Amino acid sequence: MSVYGFEEVASWSQEYPENQIIIAEEFSADLESSDVVTRYDDNFLCNCLLTRCGELFPYAKSPTYVNIAINQISHIDYIVASNHKDVANFCILDPDINFSDQLSLLVEVISPE
Repeated sequence: MSVYGFEEVASWSQEYPENQIIIAEEFSADLESSDVVTRYDDNFLCNCLLTRCGELFPYAKSPTYVNIAINQISHIDYIVASNHKDVANFCILDPDINFSDQLSLLVEVISPE
């Protein structure tokens, strides 16, 4: 996500605090590392009170980028939510046939009453 995207989301979260935010995004960074980009991303998530769905469902934490040909895997795709209580399930889909080196993410959200 670009700096502009972070600023937009931060602005929306301040302007509409009663609304839930869910972002599915390729961050192009492994948020488990400790480099400067990751710290910026983590600060943004913390400031906007966004939780990574993979943290809510640790059994679903697995690589989201898998390129067997060059023997590389990483965690670069995330879904984050502002109200973790409304996230019923999260998983990374690994279909038998996939023409991409990125795996699909799926989140199930409980509709507010």
